[in-house]
Amino acid sequence: MTAARPAAGAHGRFAGCPGEDERRLRAAAETGELDAMIELGHALEHRKAYREAEDWYRTAADRGLIGALGGLLHHTRGDFAQVERWYHHAIDAGVLPALTDLGSRHHDRGDRAAAEHWYRAAAEVGFPGGTEGLATLRVHRGDLEGAGRWYRRAADAGDPVAADYLARLLRRQARESGRPSRGDRK
Repeated sequence: MTAARPAAGAHGRFAGCPGEDERRLRAAAETGELDAMIELGHALEHRKAYREAEDWYRTAADRGLIGALGGLLHHTRGDFAQVERWYHHAIDAGVLPALTDLGSRHHDRGDRAAAEHWYRAAAEVGFPGGTEGLATLRVHRGDLEGAGRWYRRAADAGDPVAADYLARLLRRQARESGRPSRGDRK
């Protein structure tokens, strides 16, 4: 993964300054100030100028600013190949949520093999969204035992959402088998 620097983002030196306006941010962004590009993108989003915000996020991302990728991925319009390129850019920059987000995009498009690839990549680096994604794919396939293994792995890593899904899955399996689950016993 490349060594890109994080953005100052919403807590940067341009955020929260009384009297700071879009004109000052634009002037700083136009001189190449990366943090100003992000803050200008946020300001443009706030007034619903999404296309221009996307342009500033893209410029900052092209210059290696990781924080720009979140805004860019959120607003990128166009064909899936273009969006996928930015996800790969984010992944190369070490933005782990991009692994599961790309998996989700593939899943939404019906490409479960590609979704599984990206969810597995996220799970292998310990990102909980990857294990949850793999478990969800197993549920959709009807492989409840496989789903349980992935939910358990995420729950054991401290993911409370996965622990909840695991508990629901275990109750469902108990009901379907006719066995009482712990929650059903009195």
